[in-house]
Amino acid sequence: MNQSYTVTQQIFSLSWLSNIAAAKLGTEEELQALAVTKVNAVLSDPVVIGLIGEWEVVWGPVVYKIFPDIQGYADNTMFVAKRSDNSGKPFYVIAVAGTNPYSWYGWFVEDFNVSNTEAWPFYQAPDPAQQPRISQGTGIGVNALTDKMMWQGQKLADFLATLTDQAIDITVTGHSLGGALSPTLALALVDNQGSGKAWNWDPDQRAVVCAMPSAGATPGDVNFSQYYDDKLATRTTRLWNSLDIVPHAWQVDMLKAIPTLYSPEIPASFLVELMVGIAIAASIAGGDYFQITPNTPPLPGHINSQQLTGQLAEMTASLDLELLNKLIARLLEKATDAGTANTDPSALQRAFKSVLQPGSGPAKPVLNEYHASKLSPGLLLKADKSLASLSEDELQLLASNFSRFLAQAGYQHVNFYIDYLGVQAFVAQMISIMGSEL
Repeated sequence: MNQSYTVTQQIFSLSWLSNIAAAKLGTEEELQALAVTKVNAVLSDPVVIGLIGEWEVVWGPVVYKIFPDIQGYADNTMFVAKRSDNSGKPFYVIAVAGTNPYSWYGWFVEDFNVSNTEAWPFYQAPDPAQQPRISQGTGIGVNALTDKMMWQGQKLADFLATLTDQAIDITVTGHSLGGALSPTLALALVDNQGSGKAWNWDPDQRAVVCAMPSAGATPGDVNFSQYYDDKLATRTTRLWNSLDIVPHAWQVDMLKAIPTLYSPEIPASFLVELMVGIAIAASIAGGDYFQITPNTPPLPGHINSQQLTGQLAEMTASLDLELLNKLIARLLEKATDAGTANTDPSALQRAFKSVLQPGSGPAKPVLNEYHASKLSPGLLLKADKSLASLSEDELQLLASNFSRFLAQAGYQHVNFYIDYLGVQAFVAQMISIMGSEL
């Protein structure tokens, strides 16, 4: 059966499919069984085959949880698929899931853990002064993909070693967190190709490894960016939206552009500036972060003023910015509960200030870390003074603009890519097949 999607659309669809178990609670074993069932159901669906062609999962899907036996959410998911109806060189896609919005481990250990860096372990150049470094979060994530996740007793590299008795093509892909982990994983595979390398997965270098990350934050510093580009720039297709805040992290000059990304439609506010200042503090503490393939032109983002509806809105609700939206919604509910916003002019002020203060609560571990950063005290003092000077109406406008900013950021990070790449039909069919498991 001939597919209607281009190769880029097919790879992006497989990337999206790797997130299929994100919203479900279970043990590692239960979530992996769910992922296997649902991924195979999607790939065997006639409508899906008509869009992306015939693909077969040959390794995984593997689900990783830091606490495997406790009921919880998937922290990482990955699978390898082979194009079944390809008459030429065998073509494989390694699909790496993005941040699971329900996984605190994914957010705070893999995404936001950038204040510390570690040396790239496979550096192969003679100059130690140019030692590439990656964020500690990226290092933990890639280690999970390469050392913690196994399918039928085989790590990823062990499985790939069984394929290289012939020439093959491999593309590593992922969105969001997967957009940072997938190119880093691709580089690890390239660095371990050849006789005598640590993984020994392709001693005769018969595999051509490529990467197609989307919406990814910066994996490492300027030395890592240069090292990556020397090895893989010509075989990397990096997809990023000019209005997506995630690819702006963690490069300082790009972070500084975030508060006015949606102006004048959504005015810049000091709450967004506070978020960005926190991110800049973490970035500076970690080192000289720099995006890979920095000359890659962005996709032309556009402000979306419409509310998300229907099935795509449901998918958006299960991805990256959903957790932050819930936090803001919870604050506003607290502030307006039982009509307190009408009877107590300081209710919204207290609600907003509650997230800016150290203490207990779902978001407090990361907020406490931000308080300890060297730039946060000044920013928080500014926030406190700004909040104290605002009337209830001004606070409500601030809340509205902040929520609009988050909603716009959610669209730009999720639905924009679906719309721009024209894969709405695949995503809708995937959601339909997922059914009650979404």
